[in-house]
Amino acid sequence: MFRSAYAIYDTARDNFDKPWLERPSLRDKFAKIMKLAAGEEVHHVIPLGILWKFPGTFKPGELNSHVNFMGLPKTVHDFYNKYWISAIPEIWRVIKSERHLKVDDPGFADAARHYIEKARDFVTPENVGRIDSDYQVFTEELKRRLASEY
Repeated sequence: MFRSAYAIYDTARDNFDKPWLERPSLRDKFAKIMKLAAGEEVHHVIPLGILWKFPGTFKPGELNSHVNFMGLPKTVHDFYNKYWISAIPEIWRVIKSERHLKVDDPGFADAARHYIEKARDFVTPENVGRIDSDYQVFTEELKRRLASEY
């Protein structure tokens, strides 16, 4: 049965945020396991929005996995989100304009995954605190790195 990308995203978001029966939400479970410092929260390294913005590129279980979580200071949370909000259109631009791929083309998911992982690897738990109000510096560097591949 076909499920829309939005339905897949909604299910993944619910699994992350909401407890089920006696099981805690994934957010609460990993916050406990990661022993976050005061002022930190569990955050997806690759955001769940990727599920509907790049359909078929990742499975919900991949993004709701402990390897895709990090503790993020609340003070940089909004700037981290802005980084991804500006990185996603840049990834689309490279895929469409330079790779000439459409969503239903063979190779789209692999190319999208490659660029999304580059964006993920660029912002690490060690340097995420540097994003603060200057997230555009990260976005510009990501653009430069993506452009250098072609």
